[in-house]
Formats: sequence, C-alpha cells, structure tokens
Amino acid sequence: MLRVVVIGVIAVVLIAGLIVGVWAWRYNTAEVKGVIDAREDIMSGENRIDKYNYFFDLLAAIKGYEGQIDFQYQELTGLNPESPNYWDDESRIKNQITGVRGAHKRCSEEYNFNSQKDYTSGQFRDSDLPYTIPTVYESPYAPGAP
Repeated sequence: MLRVVVIGVIAVVLIAGLIVGVWAWRYNTAEVKGVIDAREDIMSGENRIDKYNYFFDLLAAIKGYEGQIDFQYQELTGLNPESPNYWDDESRIKNQITGVRGAHKRCSEEYNFNSQKDYTSGQFRDSDLPYTIPTVYESPYAPGAP
C-alpha cells in the first residue's frame, strides 16, 4: 500500500513539474515568439499587398476631396448675387466646403500618420507616393487665391 502511495506522489510531482516546466518555457520564450509572429504577420504577402494598396486608396480619396473642394469653390464663385436664393445657396455651398475640408484633413492626417510607421504599414508605401501630404488644401478657385 505504501508503495502505491509513493508511486502516486511521485507521479503527481512529475506531472506538476512538467506543467511548471512547460509554463516556464512558454513564459521565457513568449517575447521571442511574439516578435517572430508579429514579423511574420507584417511581412505576409496578404498584409504587404493590403498596406501597399492602402496608401494608394488614401491618396485617391485625398485627391477626390481636393476635386470636390475645387468644384464647390467654382460653384460658389458662379453664384448670381441677384438670385433670390443667393444667400441660401452660398450658405449651403460653404457648409459643403467645410465638410469636405474636414474629411480631407482627416484623410491626410491618417495618410501622414501611417506613412511614419516604419516598422509596420509605412514600409509598404510606394516610393513614388509622397511621404506626407499637407493637411490643409488651398484651392486655386477659393476667393482671394493667387
């Protein structure tokens, strides 16, 4: 009977030692494993293509906002002050310009922020794309523009 108890205690100690050993091994190698896993995720083909396209998509959106701002300023300068709806139209167009300028600023800041991430997404920005984009767009059609 004593022999069975001793074997049982030894078995429990060995199992506990194995569990603690596995846990210690995982704990001590977690940082290395995390770095390797992160690098594999960052350098995966899917991520590379996604981030590469991401910067082109952001730049296309930014250029689209700039076109909208230009168009709205053209509309604004084309208004007839004699029109009975002049003040309403002017207010509506100015509100639209404000909204599009805000979207342009947000998108430009996102582009600039992500292009600076050298370890992750920024390394996949095409070299032909600008490193940063001005966050405020000055339309050549704005009143008082040169």
